Amino acid sequence: MNDNALIDVVTYSDDWTSTLKFGDERQRKLLQSEWNLRVVLVGNQFVTTLLAGGQRPLVRRLIDATLVYHGPGTQAYTLTAHKSTIDTDIAALAALPYNNNAAFWALGQVRSSQYESELRTILPSYSTARGGFMHYLPDYSPEPYRPCELSSSASDADSEINEAIRRNAVACEFTSIKDSSASQLQTYLDRKLPNYVEVMQEQ
Repeated sequence: MNDNALIDVVTYSDDWTSTLKFGDERQRKLLQSEWNLRVVLVGNQFVTTLLAGGQRPLVRRLIDATLVYHGPGTQAYTLTAHKSTIDTDIAALAALPYNNNAAFWALGQVRSSQYESELRTILPSYSTARGGFMHYLPDYSPEPYRPCELSSSASDADSEINEAIRRNAVACEFTSIKDSSASQLQTYLDRKLPNYVEVMQEQ
């Protein structure tokens, strides 16, 4: 979506588990057959704004914008409008005061208590149970997980059946890595993703 020092968003749709090590090959292929992976990286400017707490509507709009999925066949004007909106908000973010957040990064693992308190304010359903995720609790899901359920089809029309068997979910995990790298991200995903395999296998 955007490639800059403020926010960078990359979506992986094909073969995105090939470099990961969790589970076995069958589990990895099962997960990538049903889910896309989206990685959102934010820089210190976003962290400063999040922790300061004075621009919560802007932070919420940016988070929401990174979760929008434009499937195949999306009209060009829809993509253009979305990009224009997020570019406007990124420009507003860039104009805000900047902090290198040295004290925050020096906290190590306990820094999560700082950013999570703000995320709970901005995202009311942050770290709360959502239907369909079984016993697992994603950091944030904007809506309940809808499993494959053929019996919910209203008719035997192909379109109805296809909709009924389609799993529908958005699950977000938040973490803070001072100097992010591919290997650190892989380690994090190898720890988190088995939970989603389990969710799929149980329903």
